[in-house]
Amino acid sequence: MPGKMEVISRSGISFKVDASDEACLKFGFRHGDRVEHPIFGKATVMGVAHPVCPARGEGVLWCAFDFDEAVDKAVVGYCSDGLIH
Repeated sequence: MPGKMEVISRSGISFKVDASDEACLKFGFRHGDRVEHPIFGKATVMGVAHPVCPARGEGVLWCAFDFDEAVDKAVVGYCSDGLIH
């Protein structure tokens, strides 16, 4: 089972996400699940990062989108209310 892993945001910032089931299942996903966004397309769930989402006081789910593979699996983050980071 995955634990902490390092990812890179689309803005080039490197940070760690919690890829455990305990963290990811709060959003209804597991690390490695495939998801699809209506604008960005297909992605892989990477994990949950903190600090908390200011809108909800919770972690942020980060996904690596297929179109970003050329930039070392850059990630985009989502709060449960859909806010994109």
